[in-house]
Amino acid sequence: MKYFQKVGGYEWLIVTHLDWTAETVKVVIGYKDENGNPAPYRPYQSELDKLTPVIADLPGWDGEIAGKAKTPKDLPENALRFLQFLSQTIVPVAYATDGPYEGQMVSWLDS
Repeated sequence: MKYFQKVGGYEWLIVTHLDWTAETVKVVIGYKDENGNPAPYRPYQSELDKLTPVIADLPGWDGEIAGKAKTPKDLPENALRFLQFLSQTIVPVAYATDGPYEGQMVSWLDS
């Protein structure tokens, strides 16, 4: 996503499905080539097929609790850590949806 931020120039991230429950959240944090050396991201499948993703396992959270959040402070601690990870490695999170209905979202811009 950092590549697409550079190309597209967006300033904010909108995260969806915080009301999803999982034990862990797997995040690709980089790639390695066939020799195990770090490799830059390239947006072509033919290039990605030659690389191995480096995956970080982040702790999950209870989606039912997250689905009731109205402000960032209401979110589960691990959900906040995940969003902070995204904000620090890509761009700041502006909104996160926490349910299937209109208006079910948490905003960092309004807080």
